[in-house]
Amino acid sequence: MGQTSQSEFRKNDMKITDASAVTHRPTVTAVEIRTPEDANAGTDLIDVQVTQLQASPQQIQRVVVSLKGGTVAFHSSNLRLRTRSSVRNDLLAFVVFGRQASGTVAGFPVRPGLMLVVPPDTAVDFVVGEGWQSVALLIPPEAIGAYGEAGFRRPQAAEILEADPEHIFGLFEWGKCLAEAAVQQPEVFNKPSAQLSAAEAELPERLAAVLAVASAYRPNRTDLKRRAQHRIVRIAEDVAMSRVGSGFYVKDMCDAAGVSERTLEYAFRDVMGLSPVAFLIRLRLHRARQALLAADLETSTVTAIALHWGFGHLGEFARDYKACFGELPSETLVQRRAEIPNPEVEVTP
Repeated sequence: MGQTSQSEFRKNDMKITDASAVTHRPTVTAVEIRTPEDANAGTDLIDVQVTQLQASPQQIQRVVVSLKGGTVAFHSSNLRLRTRSSVRNDLLAFVVFGRQASGTVAGFPVRPGLMLVVPPDTAVDFVVGEGWQSVALLIPPEAIGAYGEAGFRRPQAAEILEADPEHIFGLFEWGKCLAEAAVQQPEVFNKPSAQLSAAEAELPERLAAVLAVASAYRPNRTDLKRRAQHRIVRIAEDVAMSRVGSGFYVKDMCDAAGVSERTLEYAFRDVMGLSPVAFLIRLRLHRARQALLAADLETSTVTAIALHWGFGHLGEFARDYKACFGELPSETLVQRRAEIPNPEVEVTP
């Protein structure tokens, strides 16, 4: 196939129009996600759960470009995150990673030349490193047959393929360039245009070209060791997610995973980049935030919520909360109050 240069999608310097002026369903959505509760903003095709692994406000960028025959979703992150993601609407996801991406996917280390293939409604665990970038191509089932000539068959479970890194990076750069162009010139993609037609033609061609040279991933010994560590972390994490609170401790995670505290410590630091104690603090902070955002404003207080989630020192709780979410817990509660209309206020039409 002919290679379209990255500049092809940018060659017309057009003024970006207001999305409200578009009379049909827009094909471009761009959002910046700053809080965990907004993890699914900007798309109804992906379900994402996020836990921050660093004490810093998150900034996730998501650009979704809907094309005939598939959707391109670009993601980037400014800090280390733990995510569990799945694809809705019976879509199949092909995920490729940027050159600087670090972390794990399905327990295996991300490295050049890998592509993740995820069938619908299959949850996949990611540990996303700082500076993460990825492109997901979401393909409807009726389009899957077009890739049969490339030797591709729809998987029953998440699997990893590998190919020459330059093939994978070429597909990633194409998707990233498309997303950047869509943000800069959304009107080009929200109505028939030469650039839109080129993108729709190239999506299946570029994906098929990579699938034609890809093969099943063969993990090395180091990869298999990381995968074993991931299984330990996954068991401990799952029980922590369901039982975390003031009466849940690292020993409970060890009992669930059937390992010693030393083994659990090593596994968490290897996979998550932090200790089990630090992970529990992050998880409790997230649960406290969820409680503040859902608080009964007549009876709930910051103190009561902090104590419920195991934070006995309110000053440390406020400090850690602000470091993670960029605001004090009291400010989150004020935000909650601002979102609920006062029933005593009469509104005159």
